[in-house]
Amino acid sequence: MSSDLLARRRFILEDALMTPNRATSRMAAVVVTVLVSSWILSGCSSVAAASCAAPTAKLSSSEVKSGGEVTLTGDNFIEVCEDTGGGPNTPATRIAVTFTDDSAAASKLTTVHADDKGHIETLLTIPADVDPGSAEIRVGDETTVPVTILTP
Repeated sequence: MSSDLLARRRFILEDALMTPNRATSRMAAVVVTVLVSSWILSGCSSVAAASCAAPTAKLSSSEVKSGGEVTLTGDNFIEVCEDTGGGPNTPATRIAVTFTDDSAAASKLTTVHADDKGHIETLLTIPADVDPGSAEIRVGDETTVPVTILTP
């Protein structure tokens, strides 16, 4: 809230409190309620934006040989986001991790579970029978990480 707006609201509130009549007292109570409510709600919206971020994932290396290993890490894997103060977030469980290469054939690599902060970490083994080239690791329904498969 701008300082000019706060100053105007404070003037209205001070004026209302200095005039001793019933209607003015009610108006002062309404002004205080509006100010407190807007302060609480403005604080909540900034918390919501931070706590409900989209999941992100990355690999320890963007290149790996077929049959090789790479570590997958990720954050914000939250199943139920409690951004309004209703309680702690619920981490995602049973997150499918799949591998897809240029042939568009998908192979399930593993299933992971996020910790209480929505963080995941697991060691992946790339299928040994894939051809060199571009591929991707899909984590859950929407998060993908590109990877280049090298000749073993």
